[in-house]
Amino acid sequence: MGDRSRPLSTLYDILRIQQTATTEDIRRAYKRRALQTHPDKLGPTASVREKEVAESEFRLVTQAFQVLSDAQRRKRYDNYLNPSPKPAYPRSQSAPSSAKGEWDKPSQRQTNLKRDREEWAKKVAREHEERMQDLHSRPLPTSPPTAPVEPQIDNPLVRKFYEDLRARNPEWVQREKEIRQRQAERTRFMPRYSATR
Repeated sequence: MGDRSRPLSTLYDILRIQQTATTEDIRRAYKRRALQTHPDKLGPTASVREKEVAESEFRLVTQAFQVLSDAQRRKRYDNYLNPSPKPAYPRSQSAPSSAKGEWDKPSQRQTNLKRDREEWAKKVAREHEERMQDLHSRPLPTSPPTAPVEPQIDNPLVRKFYEDLRARNPEWVQREKEIRQRQAERTRFMPRYSATR
């Protein structure tokens, strides 16, 4: 079955190849390792524990191949293994003179944007306050609004059709009365404002 005691730290170690291996090398290594670790290679006398270990190792081999055979996934994995070093300045040296203070000081554009945002926020708050004062200063209506009036139908055919429907379905008439009554009750306490300001 192979050397199962060796610690497997990377996907390359699982397939037993170098990190510089080509796609063809990965494919060949996968075939070789799959044959070595496949659980069916165990004899009928193998214990349950041996079968579980073989299955888990075969799954690892398959997962390693799936990652390393895909170019994008392999690149991400390689970046994970060998992250690119971040530029750092030794403690004895300071940052280059051109970079001194550049990170701390906001640019003129950032300063202008911040000022514009603050002015806009003040303007919006002021307009909101004016609208609220205008809303609270309006008097409430003294008389409740009347219930909506049934629309007048000018076309005689439409009027006849509408009357026939109402005659065939008297529950519609009752439901319509209830709805109009609810609408009248709801609008009684709502102030009416003119559409123009």
